[in-house]
Amino acid sequence: MDQPLISIITIVKDHPKGLQHTGETLAAQDQQALGKVEWLVVNGSTKQDTGRVMDKFQPYIAWSCSEPDKGIYDAMNKGVEKATGKFLWFLNAGDILPDETVLHSVLSAINREHQADFIYGDHIHKDRLVHAFPLEDSGKRMPTSHQAMLFRNGPLRYDESYKLAADYKFVNEYLDTASHPVYLPQPLCRFEGGGLGERNFLQVAKESFRVRQEAKKVSLTENIGLTAITLVGGSLRTACPNLFKYMRAGYEMLLSKPDRETEPQIKRRSEKVALSPHQ
Repeated sequence: MDQPLISIITIVKDHPKGLQHTGETLAAQDQQALGKVEWLVVNGSTKQDTGRVMDKFQPYIAWSCSEPDKGIYDAMNKGVEKATGKFLWFLNAGDILPDETVLHSVLSAINREHQADFIYGDHIHKDRLVHAFPLEDSGKRMPTSHQAMLFRNGPLRYDESYKLAADYKFVNEYLDTASHPVYLPQPLCRFEGGGLGERNFLQVAKESFRVRQEAKKVSLTENIGLTAITLVGGSLRTACPNLFKYMRAGYEMLLSKPDRETEPQIKRRSEKVALSPHQ
């Protein structure tokens, strides 16, 4: 087939149930839309359970490997190296698309906005809709979840000296060069949380501090304050999850106000775009 518009990269390690959910949500998308997508699966384990799930979804998988890796970013870089799509979309095992129209909406955006080099949207964490933050605040925090961003394929790779915040550095550096970001006013992914970052918030706080220091987009005082927020939030999530939930909701409501006049948007369209079937 022609060059895919999107390369969806999924990394998995000993999480066959999560890979099953991700595979099901992709298989449920419009079949013509899937013809413009390649799915790459990077499996960091050689256990048979994950292999059986991969076999089940083999008709949808363009490329896969099953071999030990040096960590999540080594695995993601393996997928990037093999990706041939114009855009990269990272959906890890367990991440799903909120409904059956999401892929079509993203492809419509790519077809309409030919200069787009960064596409992003909102996300759903468990059952809670979280709106994207303004891009001008990316030096302070991720504008949205990593799974709700698409990057034009290029030379950037994840810095494997980071264990948990390389995606933050990746986004920060990528946005320094992006000239035509496109915001989609809809959730692009859904995930349940409880991942490595949430379980190891001390390491995340330390590495995020390093990212901000190296980027030189905030003062040392502000960086210390942002790090303190991460530490307090992580502690509250563990000790008082209900209190953390309400405080986080208020914090996100205060900050998630994308500039609708300066950031291009793509409205969801009812009409179909012409897509060739998967070959």
